[in-house]
Amino acid sequence: MRSDGSFQPVPIFNDTALARLFAHEVLALLVSKDLIRPEMEEKILSWRHTGFNVHRQVMIRYYGLYSNAHRGVMKKRGEATSALPILEPPAPREASASWRELIRKVYEVDPLAYPACGARGWPNASESGPTSGSRAGRTP
Repeated sequence: MRSDGSFQPVPIFNDTALARLFAHEVLALLVSKDLIRPEMEEKILSWRHTGFNVHRQVMIRYYGLYSNAHRGVMKKRGEATSALPILEPPAPREASASWRELIRKVYEVDPLAYPACGARGWPNASESGPTSGSRAGRTP
């Protein structure tokens, strides 16, 4: 890419020479890291197909509505393929019931009600009921 952000095409190059150079560089790196022996590097480079490839072409695969098979079927039917359906985003879900409502529904008990007096509030660690200065006794 150029400094102004525009695309700069790569000149046509020799795929075979670039693959050979790539193989030499990768194998030399492996030898330098003691991951393979130099004899193995020579052996791999002597093979007709080393496994190193360079391709200038890019393959793009299309699936679903964009696939060639689907577009061919649509063309045979005489249906337009250029106007693809627009999928609407899913509707936002309603907020689920709070934990208190779920407990009340399942167990038929209000988890914020004190069993002794029936008053509603946040439970306290003590058994004595609501106390001043704590969350107990306050309604949510």
